[in-house]
Parts: sequence; C-alpha cells; structure tokens
Amino acid sequence: MKKNLIISSLVALLSISTIAGCGNNNVNTSSSSSSVSISEEDKFDKMLENLRKGVKFIGTLNQQVAFLDSDMGVPTGKKVENDLHVELNYSSKDENGYSAYVTRYDEVEEENVEIINTSVFEGEDGYAYYYGLSYDNTIAKYPMLDKNGMEHMNFAYYYLNPFNYLMKEDFIKVEDKENTYTLNKGKANFIASNILGDIDPAFFGVIELIEFKIEDYELKSLTVTPSTAYDSQTDYETWETLFYAIDQTIVLDVENAGTNEVKKPDVRATKDEHKALQEALNKFSSKNFTAKLNIETSRDGEVLSQNDITYYYDSKNLYFTTSTKDQAVQGDIILYQYEGEEYLTPLAYDIDSDEFTSEAAKGLSSYNNVFKYDDITPKISEVGAEIFDYDKNRKNYRVCDELVGTIGAFAFVPLLNPIAKALNGSCYSFVVKLTADNNIDYISFKVLSNSFYNDISDCELRFENVGTTELPGYIFIEEK
Repeated sequence: MKKNLIISSLVALLSISTIAGCGNNNVNTSSSSSSVSISEEDKFDKMLENLRKGVKFIGTLNQQVAFLDSDMGVPTGKKVENDLHVELNYSSKDENGYSAYVTRYDEVEEENVEIINTSVFEGEDGYAYYYGLSYDNTIAKYPMLDKNGMEHMNFAYYYLNPFNYLMKEDFIKVEDKENTYTLNKGKANFIASNILGDIDPAFFGVIELIEFKIEDYELKSLTVTPSTAYDSQTDYETWETLFYAIDQTIVLDVENAGTNEVKKPDVRATKDEHKALQEALNKFSSKNFTAKLNIETSRDGEVLSQNDITYYYDSKNLYFTTSTKDQAVQGDIILYQYEGEEYLTPLAYDIDSDEFTSEAAKGLSSYNNVFKYDDITPKISEVGAEIFDYDKNRKNYRVCDELVGTIGAFAFVPLLNPIAKALNGSCYSFVVKLTADNNIDYISFKVLSNSFYNDISDCELRFENVGTTELPGYIFIEEK
C-alpha cells in the first residue's frame, strides 16, 4: 500500500516509480459519440445517488510483466503474470469508510497470500484513520500518513467514494458496445486514480480505457486498463538490474449498491482452545530468551539462500549473529545498554582489540540513540491468543484472517533486525506449534519476498533458555 505503515505489504510488484509509457495515453473513446440523454436523467441520478451511499467492487487485477534487455529496450521473452483478487468497499453510513482487501493465490500452499488488508475511516477532522485488529487482540487506530510518513492524509482526497465526483453529464455512451459508457479523458484518469491509487503501485495516473457496464440503470461492472508502465529494480539474489514493462487490466463487478457498509473490525472472543497457547505466550513475560530464526528462500523449488540468525535477549541487551547456509558468519551486532544510559548503543566486533566497540559499528549509526530494550524486544507475552484459530487436523494455531498481515510476525520478530530488511513481502501461513507441556515448539511463516519471480522465504523461529539467557561468555565489551 502506498501509505507508510508497518502493515504495508504491498501489491505484488514492489514500490514502483514509473515513467510514462510510450504511445497514445488518451482514453479509448474514439467510438463514443453521445452523452446521456435528457430522458435518462432521473434514472441516472437515482443510480448515482445509490452508488454514493455505498458500493462494493470485487474482481481481478491482471498484471503482465515483460522483462526488457535495457531500460526502454526490446522484450527478452521472459514474462511473469499475476492475478490479484481485489475487494474494495465504500460506505457513507454513519461515517465515510473505505476498505481494501487484495490477495494472490499461492498454488504451492493452496491458499491466498494477503497483500493488502486495510480499513480507513474519516475522522471528525476530515483526515483518514486506519483501524485494524492488532497482535494483542485490540483494535489499533493509526493516522494514515503519506509515503514519506510526514503528512496526515485527507480522507476526501484519497479515499472518498469515487461516485461523489461523478455527475450524469460525465457519462458518454459507447455506441458500438451495448450498455457501455465511458468518461472524458481528464475525468477518467481522475476516477481511475481514485480507485487504483491505493492498491496498485504500478499505476501512475494515466489510463487507456475505462468502461462502465450499465443495464437498466444499474451499474454492473467497471473495467480499467492503465497505460503501460516502465521501470527497473534490482534482483537481490543475483544483484542484476531488471528492466520491465507492466500491462494491467482490472475488471470489477458491482455489489450492494446503496446498501454497502464498511464496518470497523472487532476484537475476537476467547475460546477454550486459546488457554494452552496463552499459557505458552505468558512464559515470555521476562523478555529474556534466545531465539533462532532460519530463513530459506526458494525460486521454482530451488533453494537460493539460507540464513540463520540467533538472538540473545538478556533482559537488558540484544546480541544477534547471522550466518549463511555454509555457516560463514556474516555479522555480529550488540545493542548494549551502558550503565546510566537510557538508549542502547550499537557495537560490532573489532578484530584488533578483540572487543565489541562503537567504532567498529559506525556503519550502524541508524541504531544509535533510537531504541530502548523494550522497543526491540518481540511482544510475545503481549500477544493475544485470540488472534489465532486452532487447526484440529494439524494440531497447531494459525493466525486469523482478520489480523493485518505482517503485524503478527513483527510481534515475534523485532522490527529493526535483518528479517525486516530481507523480507519485504507479505507474511502468510503464520503458524504456532506447541509442545505437550504447553511450550512453544516453533513458529513458522512464509513471505513472498520477490513478486517478480514468486520467490518464497520459509521462516522458522525456535526458542530456548527462556528466562535464563545471558550474553555468550566470549563477548567482551569496550569500557565507556
């Protein structure tokens, strides 16, 4: 999503800064000739009035990515195609509301990968606020900020029902297509931006076609074809720069015109099945434990990389070490709390002094004077067991559908550590497995870490020395 939230797992093509595509950017209205006739005005007004009260769009966003041999070169022949399921809801009952739910089907796991799951409402001040079920089984409310995390976004400008901006005079009948209407170029681009801007980072505001299917003065469907977008990105497995062109079409059916509601999420009820899990979670209240995270990334069944990260939380400091699948150590970092200091100081190993020093950690300045211990410690004991559903067949707990994507993973894995940087996709298949004596055996989840190649990162997190973890004895800290 284009908003700067921790839940912002984005639509399947990463963050894209596109440039205008080649060719004609005009909306396809060449076969359009007549505006809505006077005899239709009352019925059109009634249709638009209903749509402004509330409407649900449901359908498919098809994305076809063609790779190029240079930034504006010829196609290489390699293509990737994604079909995203899209649900958009608008409502003006009680208060203006908007929700978006976008998923991609994982054929291997045979389940939907959540990409966007958000509910936004207009506050009394006219600004947009996000509501969602959080990891502690409470309803979180956040101001919706722009992509830079600076400006509080105005609800009417970004999220208001698009039919509030349409009048009957805006609709132009397409003569060679039965029951089909379009808009003039300027209004078409504006309405498309209103609908696609929040769910499609590949859309840059210019379309080739917009068509409304209207039968008996009832809107049945909407089709939008954006102009081709061109961009590039780096494949972080091969460090190759990839140039590509993106063609898209979104086809949305219309439901609940005039009656649709966007409801704020509610907390989940406690069930008997949650008692064992809550007992296991409560054992982490000391915020002292060792966590071992394995990340294995695969492409088309072939393992691309494997990383093991071990975290030592000793109730005061955090030490973590990373190694690759050949056990080569990539880096050791300590976030250390010196006596009398409020914030943690980043330290790295210095081979000359055989100590962890601040000088060796100069490249980690982003950690300095930013975090306290509680800021970087997983909130495991604060997790509400209610956010999980018990799978009787597999005898494990799975995060419920209502929970917003990666929030579940971040409750168990701290935001600042390498996984937050290495895994930019959407978290799904989040599972907790318990032992017979109600301890956490392991936590597993998957991340769509490269949407172009459908790279999947399988993650497994295990815990040990809960309540008794100390920094390893071979670590020496420089005096300050």
